[in-house]
Amino acid sequence: MSSLMEGPTAILLDNISARLNSDTLCAILTSSHFKDRRLGTSDEVSVPTRVLVMATGNNLRLKGDLSRRLLICTIDHRVESPERLTFPFDPVRRVRERWLNYRAAALTVLRGFIAAGQPRNGEGNIGSYEQWDALIRQCIVWLRDKQLAPFELSDPADAVDQNYEDDPETQKLRGLLELWYECHGSEPKRSAEIAVNQGGIRQSDPNNVKPYGALEDVLKEIAGQPDQINPRVLGRWIEKNSGRIVDGKRVVEHSKRSGIKTWRVDCVDDNEST
Repeated sequence: MSSLMEGPTAILLDNISARLNSDTLCAILTSSHFKDRRLGTSDEVSVPTRVLVMATGNNLRLKGDLSRRLLICTIDHRVESPERLTFPFDPVRRVRERWLNYRAAALTVLRGFIAAGQPRNGEGNIGSYEQWDALIRQCIVWLRDKQLAPFELSDPADAVDQNYEDDPETQKLRGLLELWYECHGSEPKRSAEIAVNQGGIRQSDPNNVKPYGALEDVLKEIAGQPDQINPRVLGRWIEKNSGRIVDGKRVVEHSKRSGIKTWRVDCVDDNEST
């Protein structure tokens, strides 16, 4: 909030070491204005979020809802000590000297895209960023399809998909859905049944016909404690991720037994999910 109140054109989050995860940052990146309490007072203030947000870090990774709000760019010089690289010119000085030319070039590209009728060749749409999708993303796809750039381009939506692939919560959910369905099909279960009975079920399957052991490993990763899988933690995690489709499957609420929710895994048809 303090940074936004200064009205900057850009905010840099430097040297992020852990996975980047922030509900506040999600709100800032989605809304045109952000409300919060002024530091040291009880006053609530609203500030515009017209700002470029950048984050740097070695092998930076995102978590949760930030996956669809940020695009990751990787700089790989393929050398052991990139900090020792030298250039025949000063990159910072060159940008400062030519920034107006670069801006004019970018606007010229956008003008060409608009003159071409703003074709929508990129499939789907990135929710909450419809205007950006229609102008910037589709322009990049247009440049790629027309081979108008002297370098390789890809659909920015692919980067969003990759963010989700790298998201640890998505990886856990994918494993849970796949293994739950293999072991129990669409049979409704309480979170406590899944958490507590896994070991016994696995022992009743000595030939390892079903991957109960692998399912138990995923459950431990989600809600594991030193000596057990915590059913309350597992239940909250399932509830948080219910309805989210990964690889054509989702966990949904089936019913309640004595006030306790039961869950089942459904296979979702592509047409239904759209």
